[in-house]
Amino acid sequence: MTAAKETPGQQKKRVSKNADFTVMIIRGVERPRSFSISPPIFWGALLFLGLCVVASVLFTHLYLNELQVSKDQSTRLAQLREEMRDTREVLEGARQRLGLLEERLTTAADEQEAEAGRPQKPLNPSALVEGMEQVLGGRSVLDVQQFTANKTSNGLNIRFRLVNIDPDSSTISGYVVIIAISRTSPPRYFPYPKLGLQDGVPINFEDGEYFKIRNYRTIRGRYSFEGGVAAPDSVRVLAYDESGGLIMKKEIPLDGA
Repeated sequence: MTAAKETPGQQKKRVSKNADFTVMIIRGVERPRSFSISPPIFWGALLFLGLCVVASVLFTHLYLNELQVSKDQSTRLAQLREEMRDTREVLEGARQRLGLLEERLTTAADEQEAEAGRPQKPLNPSALVEGMEQVLGGRSVLDVQQFTANKTSNGLNIRFRLVNIDPDSSTISGYVVIIAISRTSPPRYFPYPKLGLQDGVPINFEDGEYFKIRNYRTIRGRYSFEGGVAAPDSVRVLAYDESGGLIMKKEIPLDGA
């Protein structure tokens, strides 16, 4: 018996059905269930899933990158705030110095006007320091701590902490001068910063290094000596308040430096 011939439409339908993907689901002893998925739908779904994975990876990378940028910006913002606070302190110190200078200029002008034509006796800085030492009576609101001195072949590097030891003062401001002393005959004095001296005492205390201390401040001094100059054997640290009052004097030997 001759089999009936298939029409072209039937052949195409059979070929299309055989090309489908068959998915079977088996649950326990139940009869397996199956369904067919056409290749375009399967590959389309697979492509969509791949695009979703790629998009998830991309968005995760962008999020982490944005998170790192935000963290860096926060760190930079904290640094800027710290710098702004330091700048405010410097500006406040400069403003106070300017006001003090204006006040002194006004006072000096008034005194010159009141004492015009009368000879002026020059001020002796050494006598002034000695008088201030008597007033201090051995008491000081500042102290020198963690002092180190490193001698080089042609110089000297000094570092120490200027510490606020006054329990009644939250902040102390003024000027500090470091004087390296070579006790030759006659003795030689090397101030830092460079300023004018009379008998080993600063003529103008405002030429010293300005400081404003709540707890402590690290002070550094660097010296360079010409050939033939005797190396210093001691260091004198003088601290003045903003009105010129001596608030600390300390002498430190350099025998072990």
